[in-house]
Amino acid sequence: MVRTYYGLSPAAWSEDISAGKTTVKNWPFHITELRKAIEPVITAVNGFDSSSAFDIPPVTWLPIGAGRPKADVMQQIQNLILTL
Repeated sequence: MVRTYYGLSPAAWSEDISAGKTTVKNWPFHITELRKAIEPVITAVNGFDSSSAFDIPPVTWLPIGAGRPKADVMQQIQNLILTL
């Protein structure tokens, strides 16, 4: 939905994510997909005009790690989406 708002095509996901059904082992791959889908939106916002007054600052992604999902990684994505 965010991508469409900025005139970008919807992202294609490797698999559907459903609460209680999606396996945890693929969590790092889904986070990577989300990040790759968000980056063009940041580029579009920052390239809107020559002023940097409303630019989104460069994102330093938190390490994904392995194993179970990490709250701070998810929170970073949620906060960034709210910024967009």
